[in-house]
Amino acid sequence: MNAAFAPRYASRNLLRGGQRTLLATACVGFGVMSVVGLQLLSSMIAASIALDPRFVLGGDASLSRGDRALTAGDVEEIERMRAHGTIAAYTLTTPGEGALLQHGSGPSYVLGRALGVDPATFPLVGDVRLGNAAAGFGRLIAEPGTAVITRDVADKMGLAAGDEFTLGGGPQGAPARLRVAGIAELTPDRQGDTVLYSLATARKLAGREDVAGSAQVLWGKAPPTPKTLAAAGWTVTSSAEIAKKRARVVDLFGMMLKGAGLLGLLLGGIGMANTMQVLLARRKLEIATLKTLGYERGHLVLLFGLETGMLGVIGGLIGAAAGAGLSYWLRLLLGRVGPIMLGTAIDPRVLAGGVATGIATAVIFGLYAIVRASAVRPSTLLRDLPVPKAWGEAAVLYAALGALFSALAAMIMGSVLYGVGVVAAGVAGLVLLMMLLGAGFFAVVAVPLPLSSLVALARRNLRRQPVQTLVALVALFCGVFTIGFAAATISNGRHRLATQELPSGGYNVTVYTSQASAGRVSSLLEREGVKEVERFMTAPVIAPQIPVLRVVTGCDGDRTGTVRIVDGAWEKKVGTALAPARLRGEPWRLTKGGVIELSSPAGERARVSITGFYDLNRVSPLVPRLAGLIVDQETALRLGGQGAQVNFTGRVEERQLGELAQALQRGAPDAVVLSRADLESAMQGIIENLFAFVVAIAGLALVAGGVLIANSVGLAMLDRRREMGIFKAIGYSSARILTGIAIEYALLGLVAGIAGMGAVALAFRVIDHLRPAAQLALDPMQAPVMIAVAMAIAFASALAVAWRPTHARPLEVLRQEG
Repeated sequence: MNAAFAPRYASRNLLRGGQRTLLATACVGFGVMSVVGLQLLSSMIAASIALDPRFVLGGDASLSRGDRALTAGDVEEIERMRAHGTIAAYTLTTPGEGALLQHGSGPSYVLGRALGVDPATFPLVGDVRLGNAAAGFGRLIAEPGTAVITRDVADKMGLAAGDEFTLGGGPQGAPARLRVAGIAELTPDRQGDTVLYSLATARKLAGREDVAGSAQVLWGKAPPTPKTLAAAGWTVTSSAEIAKKRARVVDLFGMMLKGAGLLGLLLGGIGMANTMQVLLARRKLEIATLKTLGYERGHLVLLFGLETGMLGVIGGLIGAAAGAGLSYWLRLLLGRVGPIMLGTAIDPRVLAGGVATGIATAVIFGLYAIVRASAVRPSTLLRDLPVPKAWGEAAVLYAALGALFSALAAMIMGSVLYGVGVVAAGVAGLVLLMMLLGAGFFAVVAVPLPLSSLVALARRNLRRQPVQTLVALVALFCGVFTIGFAAATISNGRHRLATQELPSGGYNVTVYTSQASAGRVSSLLEREGVKEVERFMTAPVIAPQIPVLRVVTGCDGDRTGTVRIVDGAWEKKVGTALAPARLRGEPWRLTKGGVIELSSPAGERARVSITGFYDLNRVSPLVPRLAGLIVDQETALRLGGQGAQVNFTGRVEERQLGELAQALQRGAPDAVVLSRADLESAMQGIIENLFAFVVAIAGLALVAGGVLIANSVGLAMLDRRREMGIFKAIGYSSARILTGIAIEYALLGLVAGIAGMGAVALAFRVIDHLRPAAQLALDPMQAPVMIAVAMAIAFASALAVAWRPTHARPLEVLRQEG
């Protein structure tokens, strides 16, 4: 055998293979697509989470004073450390709390982070990557009232550079109008859902000077020890701590995603092995002729191995390209679930590795069929005698294949332990599911029932290919169970949120504004028919005795919103106050009757006596969670002046919400309106995006089921050509034979759907027993829908592959078989 003959022979066989070649290629391509797509997604997540921890933290460490803001004295101390060389550089940032963002009269957006930074020094490490901006980040936000927003916020709210929006609704400070100076494509910590502005803008929003919550620092040549800083009252967060936390998250995501990809590769490999066994079984005469001509076993292994390797190359190339597209789609879905800004870079090493994985998978899973076929004696093949079973050789081959695939898995997982563990768990789970589902499935198809001839024939045919049938059944079952469980769980969560967090009655709108605009807003609410209005006022304060107290909330009469009094009473008098229950503990030890001296940033002073303590109740988020001291509105107004934030919460007809937002936009453009519809839309979006991501991942199992069913049908068509020819010769039409095949695999989908949704119902019963508070229930409509989906996938896969073979002329089939 010369070197030129082998590739010519292999390539000709692939071209002659037709549908059989396509089936094998589809199996390899699906496996490679699963591995490459999920591995690329894992790399994107790792690149965004497992950053240099200094990028995440903003420096080598973060210094703060715990719950309270940094004062001018704290900043002077940090400056002294920089002057002495202990700190090489530092930058100040605000705590980065959430807020509401409103553009025009459109719906409010619940923002994840509004962060004030020093434009001269931020960021110390990394950079804010801007899109289409001539100036640098610091220059863009240097002017008070300007901001940079991340790309995800810009896309969701339809904002562009130069647009104005209103930012407010935070725990302190009245809403204010800001202008978009630029759009950030990436931030140093890769966190989206963010608005960045200067410390000057932050002071304007908060109505006070001490807005910085922490200092990110770069250490000098002689950094201080943690004990030294702790003794000085500093709370230190190091980049090493961040690295450890994020490494665990990356490992978890990597193991889950790569493991899921490997299971897809395993299913694709099983389909490839089934295909190769049928292909070589149909080439008995060819193998016997080659052996008669003098080709030895090693030559045949090389020839068929090269053919299988070519299949792997083709499937690997197709799968790698499809995997890149899959990873991009999954990245978009995951980006909508959380605030992480994922990169879009496609690692060419992963694509090359995918092609290599396709070749390795095809060769590994085709090796058993190749070795077994090449070992049979020519006389056995020519006489069409039964091939003797070589159990010892089969065991050795299976062990060798398991070791080879485990080695491949270890390279993909980056760990021998993880690779072997995923393969072992996958094989064990596959065998266990095949046993459980197989027992039920074959009980169903074996029970004698008075059925039509087509249905009876379909049930009998399903028993003829047990391994291929059960592997496809397991894949469909996994897809149905995963998607059904996710859909039912999310549906339960949506129902719980709708009934508990956002009740249909009561308050459905909240307006945040400044004291200066409060009169206009109050008149507009009355004119627009808003009822049961509650009014709260939040003002920034300075409390030298208790530095963690930064705001007071003025309440009207008995209405104290979301608070639950745990000790004492609310006396509703000027000069009295309720305090947060946490202030009773160390180090403040506040008691009933204690007096607190308060002052405003403008110098106004007040003394209040503590008459009780409160905790927050868990009620509708439309009612503001009151913060700081609760005082009467007169005291709050005296301390806050015209810069205090005022909240109006009330009830209006749902159909009037749009008109109310437009009226407020015209009459009080600095107001932010938050309605129940906005919150429901935000929660609905999160739920739907989460569900879409879960379905996309779990859908791979359904795709695997479809591919394996197509593979099973294609191989069945090869085995049953003579049978179909005889049926057609005695009067069966192509449509009747095709209908029988469709019924056959629709039954498979029916069993997979019923078993999958039955497993979901059982899982809910177990969870409810272990955690009664979960109260999970399966929607009666979800089970029929998922069963129909499983049947449709099985039906469509079978129909697509069986269409052409069932339309072959009986004379051609019978002559070919003879």
